[in-house]
Amino acid sequence: MMGADKFDLVVSNIKNFLAIRKKIGKGPSVVIQIIETKKTEPEIEGFKNFWQPLIDSNDNIYIRQLINWGGKIDTKDVLVKVKGKRYPCLSLWIAVVVDLEGNVYPCCEALSTRENSDLLLGNIQEKSLTEIYSESKIREIRKKHLNNKWNDIAECSNCDSWSFYPNIWFKVGSKWR
Repeated sequence: MMGADKFDLVVSNIKNFLAIRKKIGKGPSVVIQIIETKKTEPEIEGFKNFWQPLIDSNDNIYIRQLINWGGKIDTKDVLVKVKGKRYPCLSLWIAVVVDLEGNVYPCCEALSTRENSDLLLGNIQEKSLTEIYSESKIREIRKKHLNNKWNDIAECSNCDSWSFYPNIWFKVGSKWR
């Protein structure tokens, strides 16, 4: 839909796909999502009400927040909310991002700087994911987050993606556990 207003065509195509899938009785699950911003916030309930009757129990409707790509996109006039005080980003423990060159990162925010990223962990053409995730680099990045030192990592310093994950951490003194 980039560069042209094809919204109605996309909606029509999704509805047709859902109808065909229902008719043949099988097919992939579908995720319908909207980015919640100040502009779309009033439309969220209508969005859910429109799609809910068309999808089945294997499908999902997601309401997502707009991310600022490690501070590279100015979202202050767009975002609806960012949750409270900063805590360690869960992405460092649950995500694996591999770019076209085989470079491995613990977060998609690093894709804007790629090989120059502080979050570059290694390359799957040289080492396995197990080896890459067993090395000290990821442990150092995680430790910085647990010690409130995310500003020491360029991509993390102005990033807001941490707020889109649940806060599973608790603080002991000045450190997260």
